[in-house]
Amino acid sequence: MMLDVETARQRLLAECPVTKTSAAPLQSAAGCYVSADITAKVTQPPFHSSAMDGYAVKGADLHPIGTPLKIIGSSSAGHPFQGRLGRGEAVRIFTGAALPDGADRIVLQEDCETDQNADHITGGATTVKVLQYDSEANYIRPSGYDFQENDLLISAGSRLNYRHLTLLAAMNIEMVPVRARPRVAILATGDELVLPGAELFEGAIVSSIPSGMKALIELAGGEADIIGIARDDMDDLSKQIKRAADYDILVTIGGASVGDHDLVQEALSRAGMVLNFWRIAMRPGKPLMVGRLKQQQVIGVPGNPVSALVCTLLFVVPLLRQMMGANQVDLPIRSARLLNNVPTNGARQHYMRAKTNISRFGQVEIRAFDDQDSSLQSIFASANALLIRPVRAAYAEAGSVVDYISLDDV
Repeated sequence: MMLDVETARQRLLAECPVTKTSAAPLQSAAGCYVSADITAKVTQPPFHSSAMDGYAVKGADLHPIGTPLKIIGSSSAGHPFQGRLGRGEAVRIFTGAALPDGADRIVLQEDCETDQNADHITGGATTVKVLQYDSEANYIRPSGYDFQENDLLISAGSRLNYRHLTLLAAMNIEMVPVRARPRVAILATGDELVLPGAELFEGAIVSSIPSGMKALIELAGGEADIIGIARDDMDDLSKQIKRAADYDILVTIGGASVGDHDLVQEALSRAGMVLNFWRIAMRPGKPLMVGRLKQQQVIGVPGNPVSALVCTLLFVVPLLRQMMGANQVDLPIRSARLLNNVPTNGARQHYMRAKTNISRFGQVEIRAFDDQDSSLQSIFASANALLIRPVRAAYAEAGSVVDYISLDDV
């Protein structure tokens, strides 16, 4: 009996261990998942600062407009004015510089007039007149405007991207608490397979799946090694399975069905794998196999390229995320307006290769490809979405709203 997709997903993730924690240098933490909440070590900005180039003044000195103010110094980034601003005085100030004590407003340099024969760039002015100003804006960034020391800014389970790394640096974080990346061994199987670039013999097929699978796993945060191609031979399969013993996850490709040459499941069972489930009510990807070999998670995906990669997306990626303690384990389900008619669906949930775009009205639209054969790698490469057709779904007309998974959400 075939499991439905959701039950299979729950069974896969039910006893999934999390990886070890470590402290990664900030510059090496991109793509890692945070293992503990991270709080700021500093206040940002640490002082009141100027948002613009201009003059720091007291608001009370701007009436009447055009009153000459004595320039008593300057404040630039890293070189604050030493002293206190008094009545009738101004300090030349630059963006990011500390606000002088006593000032409560920045006036823009283009709204000011300095001494004759002096300018804002070369300096030399002794007085400045404010000719106009924006009463609604003081152009001051207060201390802590962005965040305060001890503010919780990045939660455990977040995956770090370039924006997070910029924030962490501003928080004065040098070492980041993260989960170790799961190590995945990818093992293709089949007498017919040859490596890309090899000379083809009669009946040979290029082993294309591992390259895409490795890229997908690493996009999801794991570390993947293509350990080779196992032949349809019990001894060779056993040897390759042993080679993968130190990995967190073993993904086998092909050979897990019930044909005379499908030996993968038997070889894994001989090695001690406890089978969790096999065969799922989905297409592509029906002969998916999941088990456990000691502490190693084992997933056997079908040999058809699209089936293998869809199974990797729907099962291996969530497994990786859960092992790294991710806040969001599953890829989000999105909705779009259907552009072409889609026939009724059968007893297996169908993940149709599709293409989305944005209409001139700003709506997301989706079109399913006509040919959904699981061997068509060119169509899968052109797709950017999987249109989800539930079990026994009725005929869907163009214009109706359907659910999909974006292939760009990994």
